[in-house]
Amino acid sequence: MIPDSNPSFVGDVAESLALAAALRAALEVRWLPDLCRAVLREASVVVPFQFGVVLRLEPERAEVVGIYPAPVAGIAPGLIWFALDAAEREVLRLGEPQIDGVLRVAGSDRSPLTRLPAFGLHSAVRVPLFAGGAVVGVLLVYAEAQCAFSALDGLRTQQYAGVIEGRLASASGDTAGAPESLNVGASVIEAARAAEVSPAAALEPQAPEPSESSPTVESYSVRADVQRGEDPERLSALGELVSGVAHELNNPLTTILGYAQLLPSLTGDELRRATAVVEQEAQRAGRIVRNLLYFARQHRPRTAAVDINAVLSRVIEVRRYSLEASGVSIESTFGPIPTLLGDEYQLEQVFLNLVTNAQQALISGGTIHIASEQGGGVVRVSVTDTGPGIPEELVSRIFEPFFSTREVGEGSGLGLSVAYGIVQSHGGRLFAERALGGGARFVVELPIPRDSDLPGSFDAEPPLGRGERVLVVDDEQPVRELVSVILGASGYTVASAASGREALRVLEAGAFDLVLSDVRMPGIDGAGLYEALAARWPQLRRRVVLISGDAEPERFSALLRDGDVRFLEKPFTAAALLRIVRQVLDRPAE
Repeated sequence: MIPDSNPSFVGDVAESLALAAALRAALEVRWLPDLCRAVLREASVVVPFQFGVVLRLEPERAEVVGIYPAPVAGIAPGLIWFALDAAEREVLRLGEPQIDGVLRVAGSDRSPLTRLPAFGLHSAVRVPLFAGGAVVGVLLVYAEAQCAFSALDGLRTQQYAGVIEGRLASASGDTAGAPESLNVGASVIEAARAAEVSPAAALEPQAPEPSESSPTVESYSVRADVQRGEDPERLSALGELVSGVAHELNNPLTTILGYAQLLPSLTGDELRRATAVVEQEAQRAGRIVRNLLYFARQHRPRTAAVDINAVLSRVIEVRRYSLEASGVSIESTFGPIPTLLGDEYQLEQVFLNLVTNAQQALISGGTIHIASEQGGGVVRVSVTDTGPGIPEELVSRIFEPFFSTREVGEGSGLGLSVAYGIVQSHGGRLFAERALGGGARFVVELPIPRDSDLPGSFDAEPPLGRGERVLVVDDEQPVRELVSVILGASGYTVASAASGREALRVLEAGAFDLVLSDVRMPGIDGAGLYEALAARWPQLRRRVVLISGDAEPERFSALLRDGDVRFLEKPFTAAALLRIVRQVLDRPAE
């Protein structure tokens, strides 16, 4: 049972969940052993282990799929044995995670894992990997010390295991060689072929395998220890970010869950109001996730018309409860300002960071004032607090990454530097000054665009279909069904597929006018599907919309820039979906 009365424990669990989610969004590795290695490497930052291994399990067969950081006791990718030991059989039978605090040499030659205590590894975490409700593998991490792992370490390991599950279930035998469409540079592939090693080995030197007489794996734990020691600032920044994101995300999720349970009992105005609140809170949760993705992958601003006063109003509402709980009041004076061009969610992050920074300066309470105005060809937004102000000698340093005036451990010093970078990428400037009467004043200036630069307004009603055939491809059944229902109700003829492979079979069987595909899917993902589609049905090359909950996929950056492929970010509204489908269908095929 999780002791939910312990706020520190619950906060740590939220951190581990967010770490795993960010890793799932960031990983682009196509070759399964490299994917396992990358996941284990990232997990070693937060779980104190010295050796990790991923196995594919069958009733009387085990295969090593990936390891980190280097082979131990002859355990390396591709190794297979045909008699499971007691621990492996237990994982396969029960499908439950295990923490073993004291490992002993079993003296069995059935599984090389039983020899690991002789190599200085004395405790383990075992996490089963599932597909379709059945155990298909196990992720194991080992530590040198006895009783090295806590329940929290087990939970963290379980979250990272989830990154591997889908790929392990869909891949069979891809531990022996690289896939046909490995997403690495040609020079790396050629180097790997010349040396007869995997592309991972061409990219990264491997430590030598220990001899059977090696008493410990100390030499192989150095890289994991170094990694933990090299990144304290990154982990501090991530911890602060995740803590805030978890808190902010749980608020809309609580509202959504509560109203979803009430919906069957509501009617009339109460039902309409509840439905509106669920939609509003879902959009709020989506904004929070997009902000997290900005931190994880500094993608370029996505230009659109932005109502800055509306953005500021949202920021105030998001932070109001936290401010009031801290004894801080917030005031605003919004002047009439024109519509700007920019990335709405990045700009929202700028103002969130500035308000948070002001709140942290008001230890004993006070007031924050937010104002907007225009003049001199710019829109000017100021965030002023009644705190102690900024010492003159520090004004020139406050936008440096990791510079902070707070005590060690109380913050990373990243908020202002991130805000500074976003504003600069929008052609504006961010500066600080002492406020009249004391306190600090941060000013954001953003250029006012010409009217001709602003995109045309959308129609009040999204455009309808005219019977065009659309193929929807997504491995998530709820998303696939939702998109199909929206398009079908709007005049399109819709077919769906649950995987890239199934999509190719559907395309072989009939003609389609447009393909909507998720980017991240087991087996043939959105990248592989587009490549096959463009080669076999060139008339569809400019009739593809990619959908993803991540930032724009880097592999498609050239296609997105050239306009061959359009991108729709999850979560999206029905109106946004219908507009992008109509836009793609109405443009020339070549």
